[in-house]
Amino acid sequence: MKKFILNLLNMGMTGASTYAALHKGMEVFKAGDYAEAWSIFFKLAEKGDTEAQNNLAFMYYHGEGVPQDLHKAAQWFMVAAEHGHADAQYNLGNLYYYGQGLEKNYQLALKWYLRAAENGKTAAQTNIGNLLYNGKGVEVDYFQAARWFQKSAENGDPKAQHNLAMMYYKGQGLHQDYHKAAQWYLKAAENGDAKAQHNLGILYYKGQGVIVDYVESYAWFNLANAFGHKASSINLNHLKSRMTAEQVAQAQALSKDRWDMIHEKIK
Repeated sequence: MKKFILNLLNMGMTGASTYAALHKGMEVFKAGDYAEAWSIFFKLAEKGDTEAQNNLAFMYYHGEGVPQDLHKAAQWFMVAAEHGHADAQYNLGNLYYYGQGLEKNYQLALKWYLRAAENGKTAAQTNIGNLLYNGKGVEVDYFQAARWFQKSAENGDPKAQHNLAMMYYKGQGLHQDYHKAAQWYLKAAENGDAKAQHNLGILYYKGQGVIVDYVESYAWFNLANAFGHKASSINLNHLKSRMTAEQVAQAQALSKDRWDMIHEKIK
Protein backbone atom coordinates (compact mmCIF):
# COMPACT_ATOMS: atom_id res chain seq x y z
CA MET A 1 0.00 0.00 0.00
CA LYS A 2 2.99 2.32 0.23
CA LYS A 3 3.62 2.44 -3.49
CA PHE A 4 3.22 5.90 -5.01
CA ILE A 5 2.73 6.28 -8.72
CA LEU A 6 4.59 8.76 -10.90
CA ASN A 7 2.41 8.99 -13.99
CA LEU A 8 4.27 11.14 -16.43
CA LEU A 9 2.38 10.56 -19.66
CA ASN A 10 -1.31 10.43 -20.43
CA MET A 11 -1.95 11.89 -23.83
CA GLY A 12 -5.68 11.27 -23.68
CA MET A 13 -6.02 13.70 -20.77
CA THR A 14 -3.88 16.53 -22.09
CA GLY A 15 -3.42 18.72 -25.14
CA ALA A 16 -0.40 18.47 -27.39
CA SER A 17 1.51 21.31 -25.73
CA THR A 18 0.89 19.96 -22.24
CA TYR A 19 1.84 16.50 -23.40
CA ALA A 20 5.10 17.86 -24.77
CA ALA A 21 5.83 19.60 -21.48
CA LEU A 22 5.02 16.47 -19.49
CA HIS A 23 7.27 14.48 -21.79
CA LYS A 24 10.09 16.96 -21.22
CA GLY A 25 9.48 16.73 -17.48
CA MET A 26 9.73 12.97 -17.71
CA GLU A 27 12.99 13.12 -19.63
CA VAL A 28 14.71 15.47 -17.21
CA PHE A 29 13.34 13.51 -14.25
CA LYS A 30 14.76 10.27 -15.65
CA ALA A 31 18.06 12.07 -16.24
CA GLY A 32 18.16 13.00 -12.55
CA ASP A 33 17.52 16.73 -13.04
CA TYR A 34 14.85 16.86 -10.38
CA ALA A 35 14.95 20.62 -9.99
CA GLU A 36 14.10 21.16 -13.66
CA ALA A 37 11.43 18.46 -13.55
CA TRP A 38 9.89 20.08 -10.48
CA SER A 39 9.85 23.45 -12.25
CA ILE A 40 8.06 21.99 -15.28
CA PHE A 41 5.50 20.09 -13.22
CA PHE A 42 4.88 23.06 -10.93
CA LYS A 43 4.01 25.35 -13.84
CA LEU A 44 1.65 22.79 -15.31
CA ALA A 45 0.15 21.96 -11.91
CA GLU A 46 -0.71 25.62 -11.29
CA LYS A 47 -2.56 25.63 -14.62
CA GLY A 48 -4.69 22.72 -13.40
CA ASP A 49 -3.07 19.72 -15.06
CA THR A 50 -3.81 16.73 -12.85
CA GLU A 51 -0.91 14.63 -14.15
CA ALA A 52 1.52 17.37 -13.20
CA GLN A 53 -0.19 17.82 -9.82
CA ASN A 54 0.20 14.12 -9.06
CA ASN A 55 3.83 14.17 -10.20
CA LEU A 56 4.57 17.25 -8.12
CA ALA A 57 3.07 15.56 -5.06
CA PHE A 58 5.19 12.50 -5.76
CA MET A 59 8.33 14.65 -5.77
CA TYR A 60 7.39 16.31 -2.48
CA TYR A 61 6.67 12.89 -1.00
CA HIS A 62 10.09 11.52 -1.93
CA GLY A 63 12.04 14.77 -1.56
CA GLU A 64 13.23 14.77 -5.16
CA GLY A 65 14.09 18.27 -6.42
CA VAL A 66 12.65 19.77 -3.24
CA PRO A 67 12.99 19.08 0.48
CA GLN A 68 10.71 16.24 1.48
CA ASP A 69 7.38 17.69 2.62
CA LEU A 70 4.56 15.22 3.26
CA HIS A 71 2.13 18.03 3.99
CA LYS A 72 2.68 19.60 0.56
CA ALA A 73 2.55 16.16 -1.03
CA ALA A 74 -0.86 15.66 0.56
CA GLN A 75 -2.03 19.07 -0.68
CA TRP A 76 -1.13 18.35 -4.29
CA PHE A 77 -2.47 14.79 -4.19
CA MET A 78 -5.72 16.26 -2.84
CA VAL A 79 -5.99 18.78 -5.67
CA ALA A 80 -5.44 16.13 -8.34
CA ALA A 81 -7.66 13.59 -6.56
CA GLU A 82 -10.57 16.01 -6.33
CA HIS A 83 -10.38 16.41 -10.10
CA GLY A 84 -10.63 12.67 -10.69
CA HIS A 85 -7.01 11.57 -11.06
CA ALA A 86 -7.04 7.86 -10.11
CA ASP A 87 -3.40 7.59 -9.03
CA ALA A 88 -3.70 10.72 -6.89
CA GLN A 89 -6.86 9.32 -5.29
CA TYR A 90 -5.00 6.12 -4.49
CA ASN A 91 -1.98 7.99 -3.19
CA LEU A 92 -4.16 10.21 -1.03
CA GLY A 93 -5.83 7.11 0.39
CA ASN A 94 -2.37 5.83 1.32
CA LEU A 95 -1.51 9.08 3.12
CA TYR A 96 -4.71 8.87 5.16
CA TYR A 97 -4.11 5.18 5.87
CA TYR A 98 -0.57 5.66 7.15
CA GLY A 99 -1.03 9.13 8.61
CA GLN A 100 1.61 10.72 6.40
CA GLY A 101 1.19 14.48 5.97
CA LEU A 102 -2.38 14.04 7.20
CA GLU A 103 -3.97 12.73 10.36
CA LYS A 104 -4.48 8.98 10.11
CA ASN A 105 -8.08 8.33 9.14
CA TYR A 106 -9.20 4.92 7.85
CA GLN A 107 -12.62 6.20 6.82
CA LEU A 108 -11.11 8.86 4.58
CA ALA A 109 -8.60 6.33 3.29
CA LEU A 110 -11.55 4.14 2.31
CA LYS A 111 -13.30 7.08 0.66
CA TRP A 112 -10.37 7.78 -1.63
CA TYR A 113 -9.63 4.13 -2.30
CA LEU A 114 -13.24 3.77 -3.43
CA ARG A 115 -12.87 6.74 -5.77
CA ALA A 116 -9.65 5.28 -7.19
CA ALA A 117 -11.23 1.83 -7.53
CA GLU A 118 -14.15 3.31 -9.44
CA ASN A 119 -11.54 4.78 -11.79
CA GLY A 120 -9.98 1.37 -12.36
CA LYS A 121 -7.13 1.36 -9.84
CA THR A 122 -6.51 -2.31 -9.04
CA ALA A 123 -4.33 -1.68 -5.96
CA ALA A 124 -7.13 0.43 -4.48
CA GLN A 125 -9.52 -2.51 -4.85
CA THR A 126 -7.10 -4.65 -2.84
CA ASN A 127 -6.80 -2.01 -0.13
CA ILE A 128 -10.59 -1.72 0.17
CA GLY A 129 -10.70 -5.46 0.69
CA ASN A 130 -8.05 -5.18 3.40
CA LEU A 131 -9.98 -2.45 5.24
CA LEU A 132 -13.19 -4.49 5.12
CA TYR A 133 -11.41 -7.69 6.15
CA ASN A 134 -9.68 -6.07 9.12
CA GLY A 135 -12.51 -3.74 10.13
CA LYS A 136 -10.52 -0.53 9.76
CA GLY A 137 -12.83 2.46 9.30
CA VAL A 138 -15.75 0.08 8.79
CA GLU A 139 -17.33 -2.97 10.38
CA VAL A 140 -15.67 -6.27 9.46
CA ASP A 141 -17.41 -7.59 6.36
CA TYR A 142 -15.87 -10.75 4.93
CA PHE A 143 -18.41 -11.01 2.12
CA GLN A 144 -17.65 -7.54 0.78
CA ALA A 145 -13.93 -8.00 1.39
CA ALA A 146 -14.00 -11.15 -0.75
CA ARG A 147 -15.92 -9.26 -3.43
CA TRP A 148 -13.23 -6.58 -3.66
CA PHE A 149 -10.39 -9.11 -3.51
CA GLN A 150 -12.09 -11.00 -6.35
CA LYS A 151 -12.16 -7.87 -8.53
CA SER A 152 -8.52 -7.10 -7.88
CA ALA A 153 -7.44 -10.72 -8.19
CA GLU A 154 -9.06 -10.97 -11.60
CA ASN A 155 -7.09 -7.87 -12.57
CA GLY A 156 -3.87 -9.69 -11.67
CA ASP A 157 -2.94 -8.29 -8.24
CA PRO A 158 -0.97 -11.03 -6.41
CA LYS A 159 -1.83 -9.74 -2.91
CA ALA A 160 -5.52 -9.91 -3.73
CA GLN A 161 -5.08 -13.35 -5.28
CA HIS A 162 -3.41 -14.54 -2.07
CA ASN A 163 -6.09 -12.98 0.13
CA LEU A 164 -8.93 -14.45 -1.94
CA ALA A 165 -7.28 -17.87 -1.74
CA MET A 166 -6.96 -17.50 2.03
CA MET A 167 -10.67 -16.67 2.33
CA TYR A 168 -11.62 -19.71 0.24
CA TYR A 169 -9.33 -21.81 2.43
CA LYS A 170 -10.84 -20.53 5.68
CA GLY A 171 -14.40 -20.18 4.41
CA GLN A 172 -14.57 -16.49 5.30
CA GLY A 173 -17.31 -14.69 3.35
CA LEU A 174 -17.24 -17.58 0.89
CA HIS A 175 -18.05 -21.28 0.97
CA GLN A 176 -14.91 -23.14 2.02
CA ASP A 177 -13.32 -24.54 -1.10
CA TYR A 178 -9.78 -25.94 -1.00
CA HIS A 179 -9.72 -26.42 -4.75
CA LYS A 180 -10.44 -22.74 -5.44
CA ALA A 181 -7.98 -21.80 -2.70
CA ALA A 182 -5.31 -23.81 -4.51
CA GLN A 183 -6.18 -22.17 -7.84
CA TRP A 184 -5.83 -18.64 -6.47
CA TYR A 185 -2.72 -19.46 -4.45
CA LEU A 186 -1.19 -20.76 -7.67
CA LYS A 187 -1.96 -17.52 -9.54
CA ALA A 188 -0.46 -15.45 -6.70
CA ALA A 189 2.54 -17.78 -6.39
CA GLU A 190 3.28 -17.49 -10.10
CA ASN A 191 3.17 -13.71 -9.67
CA GLY A 192 5.90 -13.87 -7.02
CA ASP A 193 3.88 -13.82 -3.79
CA ALA A 194 6.00 -15.68 -1.21
CA LYS A 195 3.10 -16.29 1.20
CA ALA A 196 1.10 -17.90 -1.58
CA GLN A 197 4.07 -20.06 -2.53
CA HIS A 198 4.41 -21.20 1.08
CA ASN A 199 0.68 -21.89 1.42
CA LEU A 200 0.64 -23.82 -1.83
CA GLY A 201 3.43 -25.97 -0.39
CA ILE A 202 1.19 -26.70 2.59
CA LEU A 203 -1.73 -27.69 0.34
CA TYR A 204 0.45 -30.13 -1.59
CA TYR A 205 1.80 -31.54 1.66
CA LYS A 206 -1.67 -32.04 3.16
CA GLY A 207 -3.52 -32.86 -0.05
CA GLN A 208 -6.04 -30.05 0.33
CA GLY A 209 -7.54 -29.05 -3.01
CA VAL A 210 -4.72 -30.92 -4.76
CA ILE A 211 -3.26 -34.43 -4.69
CA VAL A 212 -0.55 -35.01 -2.08
CA ASP A 213 2.76 -34.42 -3.81
CA TYR A 214 5.96 -33.99 -1.81
CA VAL A 215 7.95 -32.90 -4.86
CA GLU A 216 5.52 -30.08 -5.57
CA SER A 217 5.35 -29.22 -1.88
CA TYR A 218 9.14 -29.04 -1.57
CA ALA A 219 9.42 -27.02 -4.79
CA TRP A 220 6.97 -24.38 -3.54
CA PHE A 221 8.53 -24.22 -0.06
CA ASN A 222 11.95 -23.89 -1.67
CA LEU A 223 10.72 -21.07 -3.91
CA ALA A 224 9.04 -19.28 -1.01
CA ASN A 225 12.26 -19.55 0.96
CA ALA A 226 14.17 -18.02 -1.96
CA PHE A 227 11.66 -15.15 -1.98
CA GLY A 228 12.33 -14.54 1.72
CA HIS A 229 9.57 -16.47 3.50
CA LYS A 230 11.37 -17.54 6.68
CA ALA A 231 8.98 -20.26 7.87
CA SER A 232 9.46 -22.15 4.62
CA SER A 233 12.97 -23.23 5.59
CA ILE A 234 11.57 -25.13 8.59
CA ASN A 235 9.08 -26.94 6.37
CA LEU A 236 11.83 -27.74 3.88
CA ASN A 237 13.91 -29.50 6.52
CA HIS A 238 10.89 -31.43 7.77
CA LEU A 239 9.82 -32.47 4.29
CA LYS A 240 13.33 -33.41 3.14
CA SER A 241 13.49 -36.19 5.72
CA ARG A 242 10.50 -37.83 4.02
CA MET A 243 11.87 -37.67 0.49
CA THR A 244 14.46 -39.52 -1.54
CA ALA A 245 17.52 -37.72 -2.85
CA GLU A 246 16.10 -38.06 -6.35
CA GLN A 247 12.83 -36.41 -5.31
CA VAL A 248 14.69 -33.53 -3.64
CA ALA A 249 16.77 -32.97 -6.76
CA GLN A 250 13.64 -33.01 -8.91
CA ALA A 251 11.94 -30.50 -6.62
CA GLN A 252 14.97 -28.20 -6.59
CA ALA A 253 15.10 -28.21 -10.38
CA LEU A 254 11.39 -27.44 -10.50
CA SER A 255 11.71 -24.51 -8.10
CA LYS A 256 14.64 -23.12 -10.12
CA ASP A 257 12.58 -23.23 -13.31
CA ARG A 258 9.77 -21.39 -11.53
CA TRP A 259 12.21 -18.85 -10.09
CA ASP A 260 13.43 -18.07 -13.59
CA MET A 261 9.89 -17.91 -14.98
CA ILE A 262 8.63 -15.59 -12.25
CA HIS A 263 11.58 -13.20 -12.51
CA GLU A 264 11.16 -13.06 -16.26
CA LYS A 265 7.48 -12.28 -15.74
CA ILE A 266 7.81 -9.57 -13.10
CA LYS A 267 11.05 -7.85 -14.14
